Amino acid sequence: MAQHSAFAGLKIKLTNAIGLRLEARNVLLVPKKHYDKAHIDNIVAGAGLVFAFGGKVEDSDGDGVPDKLDRCPNTPAGCRVDASGCPIDSDGDGVCDGLDQCANTPRGATVDARGCPKDSDGDGVRRRAPAFVRRDRRALELNEWRCDVRHAPLSEPAPFNTPTL
Repeated sequence: MAQHSAFAGLKIKLTNAIGLRLEARNVLLVPKKHYDKAHIDNIVAGAGLVFAFGGKVEDSDGDGVPDKLDRCPNTPAGCRVDASGCPIDSDGDGVCDGLDQCANTPRGATVDARGCPKDSDGDGVRRRAPAFVRRDRRALELNEWRCDVRHAPLSEPAPFNTPTL
């Protein structure tokens, strides 16, 4: 007896691990002799559950936190993240740890995309955030060389503390 069939099926994803399978077949049984005794329209329907085992949890930004738990999707590659998937920025300069090439930048410093202080006046020296002191109701700025301005007159520049050789 020869068997011919036509079928259609459908798989429906219910969750990442569970699915539903539906199928229907029309089976035609044809004997080798006596074709008039062929069975037509023998319909078989089936349904089942599909279970997935193993595999990887989806993490579309690659930060190590599954998308289902990730509160900060699309974290830049290389950033260190906390348990909720949000970037960590220890020095608060706006560049996440892992990409920050100048860790521990002082608060308030203007930084470039690498997290390093910018050279604001183009002299090749990157400055820290300015610190201010009050003297005679005027503000004096302390620069990156930490000049001693305590005993300098306000009209003259502060002297450098140069080591003796």
